Amino acid sequence: MNIVKSAECYELEEKLVVAKLLDPRYGAYILHAGAVLALCATSMFMLAWSTALWMHLLSAVVLAIDHAQGGFLMHAVAHGQVIGSRWRRTVY
Repeated sequence: MNIVKSAECYELEEKLVVAKLLDPRYGAYILHAGAVLALCATSMFMLAWSTALWMHLLSAVVLAIDHAQGGFLMHAVAHGQVIGSRWRRTVY
């Protein structure tokens, strides 16, 4: 399937590149990954440490939010927004 870009697409892409909106922001992704891992570890600790039902329910909610955030992060990785190099995107 051949997709031909119109002049408007090239204009928009040029504006995005000039504004540096397509550049990877490594600090934000590292912070996001760290928060996801810390939240997962905290929730797992809550599950192992507590015997209270309300704590297990709270931990389940936290794990659900954590897994959703991890999914958003992996989605960005899959689209190549985290890793800047095209070669790295094709290898990973």
